[in-house]
Amino acid sequence: MTSIQIIFLASGGLFAGILAGFLGIGGGTVLVPLLTTLGYSPVESVATSSLSILITASSGTVQNWRMGYLNLSQVLLLGLPAIITAQFGSIFADRIPSHLLLFSFGLLLLLNLYLVQVRKNITQNPLTIEKPKFNPTFARMITGSIAGVMAGFLGVGGGVI
Repeated sequence: MTSIQIIFLASGGLFAGILAGFLGIGGGTVLVPLLTTLGYSPVESVATSSLSILITASSGTVQNWRMGYLNLSQVLLLGLPAIITAQFGSIFADRIPSHLLLFSFGLLLLLNLYLVQVRKNITQNPLTIEKPKFNPTFARMITGSIAGVMAGFLGVGGGVI
């Protein structure tokens, strides 16, 4: 590894850590493209990003717990299915061609850009629509399951998903 690569990795890690701390995002959205640009395979980039997310998410979780912001029942309902289904996402990422993995990652980022605008429009123009009736426990478990697959597949954390 060259000194330039080490500088890029350290800078990218610092930037991803700052984003993760402030916004709950950063690991995957910064590290996967950075590592791929530095010549790592997409699967290696996703795996490295996943480990980075584990470390930053653990640190953030401790801080949020200390400040009293952690709802343990919601964490379990989202997190346990995510832990299980992330394995499937990782297996799938390893079995598809690299260009499809990168294409999927790009689509996720574009979808997130679109959803940011949609959320902005919703908050600026709230509609008085009757909320659908659904079981919140089931909804959290489904959300956690989908987030787990996507995290394992694309190496992104819950903030992006």
